[in-house]
Amino acid sequence: MKTAQNNTWMRFLTLGVFSLLLFSFSCKKSGSPKVGEFHFVNNTNYLINYKSGLEMYNLKPNSSIIIVKGDDVKGNDIDNYNVPFVFEDVALEPFTIKFDGAKCMNVTRTSDHSVLNIASYVNEGQIGERKVKFTYTFTEADYNREVICQ
Repeated sequence: MKTAQNNTWMRFLTLGVFSLLLFSFSCKKSGSPKVGEFHFVNNTNYLINYKSGLEMYNLKPNSSIIIVKGDDVKGNDIDNYNVPFVFEDVALEPFTIKFDGAKCMNVTRTSDHSVLNIASYVNEGQIGERKVKFTYTFTEADYNREVICQ
């Protein structure tokens, strides 16, 4: 009788240990989601405005705005983040930015110096436990290179 109880007890013990090992190796360690803090700096003498979804942004001359966007990313690598104007990996293209309503900047994800191209941002590094700061700067060169709006 005692041997039968020991065998039953050993089977349950073995099953329990096996289950614990299986669960411990199958669980992924997930980090806390990081937040991208996107700073847009207007170093021109012109009002800059653009629309993203239902949001309308007006960036006064020589001023800046901050847009905070949460991403479920690991690390500070700039390529892991999506810019604020990309929703579910779909960019709002072409994306039009107006300088004083006179000149237009039409950009896509592959354009050089584009608000839709994450490589155009300066990665300022981590600021706090879960925030990473990115900066995009509009310059007079941007204004000079753009075309008159139609």
